Amino acid sequence: MTHPQLVAIVPSEDVLQTLVNGDGRYTLHRVLYDLYSPSFPARLSPLTVNLIFCGGSGRYAGTLQMVNPAGQVVSETRFGFEARTYHLQGITLKDVPVEMPGDYCLNVELEGQPVGHAPLVIRPLAA
Repeated sequence: MTHPQLVAIVPSEDVLQTLVNGDGRYTLHRVLYDLYSPSFPARLSPLTVNLIFCGGSGRYAGTLQMVNPAGQVVSETRFGFEARTYHLQGITLKDVPVEMPGDYCLNVELEGQPVGHAPLVIRPLAA
């Protein structure tokens, strides 16, 4: 059995799948590289994290973790999917505690093994 490869971690405000013309393509709305809050502590809600996998065969289980600048896991979501040529796993994070500004990390595991990570910077909103 071949394993799927994680090719992208893309935070966005929303994701839509085309249903009209039958091709099933996705459109990501407002791709995010950083977020802002007027004060801390804050709550992050909602944020869609799109995990894009290619290839593989079989059924897989994975985990998405959001880790704060102090190294603490502030959100953990488990997911599962059937591998195919292309798979987009959209995970919506809701009500995630954001105690401090800084460099957060989105970590992805597949079958208990790390397969990728991406930064997510959360900054104070300038007055």
